[in-house]
Amino acid sequence: STGSPVLGVQFLATGTYTITDLTGNLCGLNSLSRTICVEAPPHAHFSLAPPGTCVPQVLNPVNTSSNPNSCRTTYQWFTDFTSSICNSTNGAAMTGANTNTPQITISQAGGYNIRLRATNSCGFVDSTMTINLAAAPQLALYPVGPICEGDFVQPVVQPQACGTPLGTFTWSFPGGTPVSSTGQNAPNVQYQTFGNYTVSVSASSACGPGNANAPLIVNDTPPSAQAAAVDSTLCQGQTLNLLANTITNATYQWSGPGFSSGLED
Repeated sequence: STGSPVLGVQFLATGTYTITDLTGNLCGLNSLSRTICVEAPPHAHFSLAPPGTCVPQVLNPVNTSSNPNSCRTTYQWFTDFTSSICNSTNGAAMTGANTNTPQITISQAGGYNIRLRATNSCGFVDSTMTINLAAAPQLALYPVGPICEGDFVQPVVQPQACGTPLGTFTWSFPGGTPVSSTGQNAPNVQYQTFGNYTVSVSASSACGPGNANAPLIVNDTPPSAQAAAVDSTLCQGQTLNLLANTITNATYQWSGPGFSSGLED
């Protein structure tokens, strides 16, 4: 174009162009050149080796994007926590978010999106890969007891699979009969001797075992209370004195026609 101080140019193909402005008068010519890069929208691609099933996982994605018609493309990595398993929270930590080969460590189960964003003057585009990771099962063992020696107890466990099928349940009852069992439902277990015990259960899975423990108190069998009256024959209006044998740490409760008492005697 000649003779105009303003130049409007539409570039139909990508590439590097040089625009030169010539000005002149009777004294001569002067020129000013500028280089312009015309680019296409960016593309984003990456590769990631298939991760394992369970946390923790260390991921090493690789940027494989090719943008030959881009003047300057920048890249950035992101992780998005998309779903929770067994009350998990975002467990992703990344180093090298602006490099071609970041490292992503995921410590908690759930769903995650791994994203690579490519950006240039035309805007940005994302490439996304979704992964789902599981964890070892979580077990809640309901409190058991206290019971008296010679009694039976049947513990109950509430399991959460956390992303993989549950395997074998194994119970342990030290000091009880039986001392162990398998299966999600525990048997009736008898404890013959008073004391403090621990009931344990574990459940296997592809991500390892889940475990839970609960304390059990087995109380001594209380001794028999013996009572006697000072006077077995009374006249109307007289007071009957009742006596009980002393039992350490015991509480007493008397009851009869028209009276009750919590005293020993």
